[in-house]
Amino acid sequence: MDDRRDAKDILNLLEDGKIDVEQALQQISEQDQTPAEDFEGPSEVFSPPRRWWAWWAILSSIGFGLTVAGSGVALLGGWWWLLAAPLLFLGIILMLAGLLSFRAPWVYIRVDTGQATWPRRITINLPLPLGPVSWCLKNIGKYAPAGIGRKGMNLVEAGRVLDSMKGSFTRENPLFVEVHDEETGEHVTVHIGW
Repeated sequence: MDDRRDAKDILNLLEDGKIDVEQALQQISEQDQTPAEDFEGPSEVFSPPRRWWAWWAILSSIGFGLTVAGSGVALLGGWWWLLAAPLLFLGIILMLAGLLSFRAPWVYIRVDTGQATWPRRITINLPLPLGPVSWCLKNIGKYAPAGIGRKGMNLVEAGRVLDSMKGSFTRENPLFVEVHDEETGEHVTVHIGW
């Protein structure tokens, strides 16, 4: 009998009753202790660009300017409220988005397509405000109709998962994923942290 099986084979043997739970756990733990032979570390030390780190201040400033402009137009009274209300609403939303992303971790995604033509590289760099999003999902998600979202996902549980991720990403310990496809030359890098 071969001692080196993958976890799926071990679980199939357990399901068929050929081995008991203790033997399955032992085989899986032995398999986990063997070093992965084909694993390679990151090809380079990755540090995302810091050029957008203060974007929250720009967004908050634009929101503040729109709010001030909206309140100035609102002082004119009468029909001017039709112009002032959207300015106030948009200004407040932009100010809140900027301030909430001040301490949020950032997600940086870089895709090198491996093509000689456009697009050769696609880059996305955004703040990821886990706190407000998880709060909305937990508190407002319970009022959503059942089965909303992908495959009937429970929005309250998704909020709890995001809530548990809040303290996971730090400057010293970011989430870093790197995938390289040898056939197409495509290279994907995902970095979540500061």
